[in-house]
Amino acid sequence: MPWKEFIAEHNGSMANLLNRIGQDATRGDFTRLKTFLGYYKDEVNRQDIDRKWRDKANSKRVGQTISGKHEWIPTNMMPYMLSMAAGWEDVRWLIGTEILRTPCIWLIYRGRIRKTVKINQIDGKAIYANAPKLQAGKTVSQIADLQAHVGALYCYDSNKNKMTARQGGMPTWHSHLREIIRRHLNTDTNDLQGFWLELGRFIGMSIWDGSLEQLGNFADEKTGWLRAHASSIACDYSSARNKKDWNNCKTLADMSAQQAFGFQQFNAILCNQFQALLMSPGPKPSFSKDVLVILEDDTLPSDEDYQEDCEK
Repeated sequence: MPWKEFIAEHNGSMANLLNRIGQDATRGDFTRLKTFLGYYKDEVNRQDIDRKWRDKANSKRVGQTISGKHEWIPTNMMPYMLSMAAGWEDVRWLIGTEILRTPCIWLIYRGRIRKTVKINQIDGKAIYANAPKLQAGKTVSQIADLQAHVGALYCYDSNKNKMTARQGGMPTWHSHLREIIRRHLNTDTNDLQGFWLELGRFIGMSIWDGSLEQLGNFADEKTGWLRAHASSIACDYSSARNKKDWNNCKTLADMSAQQAFGFQQFNAILCNQFQALLMSPGPKPSFSKDVLVILEDDTLPSDEDYQEDCEK
């Protein structure tokens, strides 16, 4: 059966197809998934699949609005994840590609994202972001120059005379995320709980938790100054190009409180999502070597305004 006929049986929708694949896999039937991977071998089919996969504004899946949400299993890993799910016959990772989503607005980096992960010699933790370099100024962007995931922060750029996305380091941040996934899911290893644990550490070491202490790199002098002036430092960020205030915040104090709330909220959501996944049926003992394994796919579209601005 040609790909167009196969997808037509699912109303031309990748969401419908993946839901059917997930329903079958929940019953232990991975035939539909393996058939789909066969179509993915063809470049023309693959381009059509990739176009259909990308989220549309205000679209919904599995009961949740997904527009404006970050996928903790990145969309352009979809071919790899389907390959792994088929080889392990593991429905959990299929479900994970759909439900592991949280609002992008809370994904503000705690500092400049590092290209090379550094290991703390004291506690052995991986350091994904360098400490913020605070500067003199009257607004949050002038003082902290915060960067974030696409869809989280926008700010007026006087050099370009327009609102621009502040997402320096995002490609590298996503690369670190993909590396974490591949460490815990490959042809030799299938460790969902290990992924959850390392993802938690990655979030803690790369995303701002909202505290002024973290923004001041836990230095008494910097933190003290931020505390003393937070209510008078203007929040000049927005969550979209056509909006005025980030989450209705007027000052750094407002932004700090909102980010602290959001950080706790999205981590709680992730915790519930992983607990649900871990209750689902697990994989078979070993990976089927005859399953097509697609390591990456460059035809999937990228997010807007990529700005690579990292530190070594």
